[in-house]
Amino acid sequence: MQLTVTGKQVDVGEALRTHVERTLESLLGKYFRTAIEYFTKAIARDPRYALAYSWRGSTQTLLAVFGYAPGNDQQRRARADIEKALSLDPDLPDAHVALGEVIGQQTRDTAASSQEIRRALALDPKNAMAKFFYATSFRDHPDQAVSMLRSGLETDPIATPLLMALGDMYRVKGQLDSAVRYLRVADSLNPTWTFPRRLLAGVYLEQRKPSEAVAEFEQAARIGAASDSAELAYGYAVTNRRPEAETIVRSLERSGTTRYLAPTFMALAYVGLQNNEEAWRWIWQSEKDHDPMLVMIFGLPEFSPVRADRRFAELVRKVQTPR
Repeated sequence: MQLTVTGKQVDVGEALRTHVERTLESLLGKYFRTAIEYFTKAIARDPRYALAYSWRGSTQTLLAVFGYAPGNDQQRRARADIEKALSLDPDLPDAHVALGEVIGQQTRDTAASSQEIRRALALDPKNAMAKFFYATSFRDHPDQAVSMLRSGLETDPIATPLLMALGDMYRVKGQLDSAVRYLRVADSLNPTWTFPRRLLAGVYLEQRKPSEAVAEFEQAARIGAASDSAELAYGYAVTNRRPEAETIVRSLERSGTTRYLAPTFMALAYVGLQNNEEAWRWIWQSEKDHDPMLVMIFGLPEFSPVRADRRFAELVRKVQTPR
């Protein structure tokens, strides 16, 4: 069987076909642990299957991104897999993308992270995920980011991460109608991925459309994880539905004894409730856990009260110090 990945064909044995197909299907939703199991089975069948190591490593990081596990644990596992992939195939673009991502999360070494992303683009100029991560590093220069994302969409017009990031960048630029348009497309292409829907809710709040915002938060919470419920609590809190927000937060706090709660999103819920002390308790937990979503605090309008707090300067200092 020939499997085309990032513009290049990879030979895989017929015995691996089922594992690969079921893994790709799993990745379309939130079932990352299932995906990891299938990648592990593929590796067991072929211990030199570099792409499976790379994808398993990428999926390990997604468990943290989506709030299912602490970042520091997943980043260690991911890096081991990705480095194994590169030892087997030093020119595998996907592995360089994944390594750049995990370096940025694990060590905060932005120079080393960018170097890996650029290496991936040199190997495969059409690599959608490389363009996604490279563009999002230009959040302070949204025009450059938009240009990079648009170039990526020219070769892969249905790349959901690129569409989502383009919507987010238009929000940064203040072009909210364009942001809505691209976020809606991203959501329609992969409705089980709640990130575009949650970003869309934030844009609706900026447009002073509370009913539309709450509807998006509610739908994300119905199909998503604890992090989506925390965002719903935020949405209720800032749209004059405080009792419902408090009920959700209490339920989440109780459930924290049996499951991991994504700290950045818990902080957001408390920001909505105007409880700064609890918000900062969760922010410091986010920093301790290497939560990859901590970056939201530095850019999203929802976290503006956090950035106005005197403790924010200390957070910046910690985040800017390479580990």
